[in-house]
Amino acid sequence: MNIFNGPFSTVQFDRSLVFEFDKCLPQWLVNIGEKSFYRFPFEYNHHVYDNDHRPFFGNMLYSTERGVSPDTPPFVTILVEYIQEELFNKIDKNFNSELKRIIVNGQTSVNMPAAHMDDDINEDSWTLIYYVNDSNGDTIFYKDKNSDKETYRVKYKRGKMVLFPSSFVHQALAPSEEWRVSIGMMFKLKTKYNKYLKVVQQ
Repeated sequence: MNIFNGPFSTVQFDRSLVFEFDKCLPQWLVNIGEKSFYRFPFEYNHHVYDNDHRPFFGNMLYSTERGVSPDTPPFVTILVEYIQEELFNKIDKNFNSELKRIIVNGQTSVNMPAAHMDDDINEDSWTLIYYVNDSNGDTIFYKDKNSDKETYRVKYKRGKMVLFPSSFVHQALAPSEEWRVSIGMMFKLKTKYNKYLKVVQQ
């Protein structure tokens, strides 16, 4: 039985190559995803981005070098399977993907990470963010790392996903209260959209 046979209600595509996916997962699974992180063991770290020493709560759940963390909730495995077997197929029937890493991020109202790129070297790297809990804090995209010109904005919503090239400069706004929890995944993605990246980033 395929648990993802429900209505695929919203897919938004922008010329900036930012894809938004809403109401893709069954509500019961979204609820399980949120509960999976109620008592998650976040670590207090610092970003490695240039000139950004702002602390944040996070944990590496998977990387090709380290494998799977023992703290990884089963929900994450289900989510990745859905993304690779179902979601990518919605935008490109002839895609090929390879998971590179998974990071869970936690933000409070005082945590504001700097605008950054997840990968500025590999043009076939794509980032997918899943919004875990009932919170707020939009994801902002900027023209480049030296500009504060906003080019696109994604509204935070529990159960929503956003996919974009990892070389795009983006920033997660802090929530107004409580916690903002998101899962950031990076894939090596072979897709027809890779050919547009050099044009978009000029």
